[in-house]
Amino acid sequence: MFDHRLGHALSAYRKTHSCETTLINLIENWRLARDNKQLVGILSTDMSKAFDSMHPALLLSKLRAYGFEENFINLLRSYPPCERFNRVKLAS
Repeated sequence: MFDHRLGHALSAYRKTHSCETTLINLIENWRLARDNKQLVGILSTDMSKAFDSMHPALLLSKLRAYGFEENFINLLRSYPPCERFNRVKLAS
């Protein structure tokens, strides 16, 4: 759908990509850099409020201009700001 428009390092919502594949790739890149006597820097950011500061209509119009499919745009349209709640239950 839009996979070819995303950078190769992005892994969210892509087939055969996960948090695990991202971590494995990062660790492998860091290991190779250390082996080659290069510096490794890490920047970690919290994106939990990312959708709070953007103008939803502007985002959707930009995605449409970049050629994203209408189904994907409709999916994003249903996301910001909604009364959604998530719950995780861990069972042993």
